[in-house]
Amino acid sequence: MKTSATTEIQSLKSVPLFQSLKPMELSVISLAMENVIFEAGEIIIQEGDEGEEAYIILSGEVEVYNLLGAEGTVTLDVLTRGEIFGEMALFGDGSRSASVKALRETLAGMLTKEKLYGIIQEFPDIAIQMLKVQTRRFRRAEKRLLECLAKRE
Repeated sequence: MKTSATTEIQSLKSVPLFQSLKPMELSVISLAMENVIFEAGEIIIQEGDEGEEAYIILSGEVEVYNLLGAEGTVTLDVLTRGEIFGEMALFGDGSRSASVKALRETLAGMLTKEKLYGIIQEFPDIAIQMLKVQTRRFRRAEKRLLECLAKRE
């Protein structure tokens, strides 16, 4: 399913990762994305699997979590419109570090590794923005981890 170019560009403008980009740059990203709809409860990414794509949430909500074996799961983050997930596999070894599940119907723009690398070569500022987003998410995950450890003591 592909939304209209105007709607997609408007959605991309609200993504913190892309807010500083020009309309032409947003158009390039829009053309590279494939829209995917995930139903509530659907597992989008399974921890440990190989992956070569990232997703930008255009609408909806997802939970990022790790499996703890018999102990259940730990939620690392809940992401909504304008946030990106799956990008670690694009820049690392490709294996997924966490699972992601749609909490409600979610429309996401999927960017493959190949297309994203081409875009970053043309617009290197996107890589800097991605690092900023990733740093914020690491801080939130670290805070949650510390809170969980404090509860166990």
